[in-house]
Amino acid sequence: MDRPPVTKFQRDHNDQFNEFLKKLELQAIETAEERIPLYLRCGIKDADHILDVGCGSGIITRELALLTRGKVTGIDNSADMIKVAKELLKNVENVHLQVENGEQIPFDENTFDVTTCNLVLMWSHHPQRIVDEMARVTKKDGLFLATPDPD
Repeated sequence: MDRPPVTKFQRDHNDQFNEFLKKLELQAIETAEERIPLYLRCGIKDADHILDVGCGSGIITRELALLTRGKVTGIDNSADMIKVAKELLKNVENVHLQVENGEQIPFDENTFDVTTCNLVLMWSHHPQRIVDEMARVTKKDGLFLATPDPD
């Protein structure tokens, strides 16, 4: 079956998306030495269930999954980003990814030992809603960590 030709708009959009993915990857590499000690202080290593809100392309989610023996759930409101993350994490067994909105996290209260987000709050129109949702789904004795862009 023949596919319709790709339009200039589609090519430009794909190029912009791929450039954005490269920027995210470089940023994750550049900030790992600040972020990883924070994750370890939050108890990632011994956590049973971790939530990564706004997981994007899955680069940070992969990092979390490699730091723990527990299960990592990554959510993002972009189906395109989840598609990229699923490809990146296809061989990582302790990760589950789904398209969800961080302002309305679809999990019960007190579900996660550690809840994280990276760069999400600074881009959100309603960051307080995300913080409230992260707190709601985090266990009473759990922790949540929001890391900003180091710039």
